[in-house]
Amino acid sequence: MVGPGGRLFADEHGPKSDDEINLLRPGGDYGWPEVSGFRDDQAYRYADWSAAPDCPQLSYDDYQDPPSVPRGPAETAWTAPGYVEPLRTMYTVPTGYNFQDPACRGTDFYLCWPSIAPAGLDYVPAQGAPDPAVADSLLVPALKTGSVFVFRLTADGGSVRGDTTQLFRTRNRYRDVALSPDRTRIYVATDSDGLAGPQSGSHTGTLDNPGSVLEFPLTGLSAASP
Repeated sequence: MVGPGGRLFADEHGPKSDDEINLLRPGGDYGWPEVSGFRDDQAYRYADWSAAPDCPQLSYDDYQDPPSVPRGPAETAWTAPGYVEPLRTMYTVPTGYNFQDPACRGTDFYLCWPSIAPAGLDYVPAQGAPDPAVADSLLVPALKTGSVFVFRLTADGGSVRGDTTQLFRTRNRYRDVALSPDRTRIYVATDSDGLAGPQSGSHTGTLDNPGSVLEFPLTGLSAASP
């Protein structure tokens, strides 16, 4: 997505946590797979299952690496000439975090992982924005929360500032977002099926508006935003 000053922005779905908002730069290295989120040694260590000598005999496990699976260096020990840290993560959690939340027991633990599952990305310019709450902001629809997240940019467009705002929560999986020509509304495309997760109120998989395009106003948000 092209933002202010011709800057390019991208979002990135993390493995279990650490979804990223990135400012793309020529020659930039954003760390994957050696780094997830910030280079902080928190709750992530690269494990190369494909390099295990007994790889064909292994059954993949999201929570435990067999001894035969080679592991990469700690994040803070890994270096690259063009490494660029994300502008923001959703969410950074500490080592030892329980990724098997009882709220999502069974085979659906991934629904409770600390991730919004970002999908599309759009930009609301400061000029002509219908509400200060979204002026000069990145809009990110989420697959797991049935929400659009607002990331406010600094005046130079080089950083994300302030708190992240969550808008329009419904029982859906939001796949993409687009602005109306007059920038007063947004259109959100939803998935036709799938599990949205308990944060959207749809742990069972029941979606309110499967395979739809929803329209929301981008006005009156300042009074409702924390």
